[in-house]
Amino acid sequence: EALTHCDRVLAADARDAGTLYNRSLCLFHLGRFAEALAAQDAVIRLKGDGATAEDHAAIRAAQGGAIAVIPPFYTPLAPAAHL
Repeated sequence: EALTHCDRVLAADARDAGTLYNRSLCLFHLGRFAEALAAQDAVIRLKGDGATAEDHAAIRAAQGGAIAVIPPFYTPLAPAAHL
């Protein structure tokens, strides 16, 4: 449900970095790691300073089966005003 909501918001504003970040979290927790990385790459392209290095590392570790438990993500960019 959260992923669907993010997709709806992004359909209206594809440059909403906060929603892109939240979408990456949803994809990560669904085990869709390649898509989660792509969403985070989009955040970095938009923000240029996104604090997603730790997130990238966690996704890559999970993608490679290096961790058994999905770690929590770090501080999100900002809550979307329309949520």
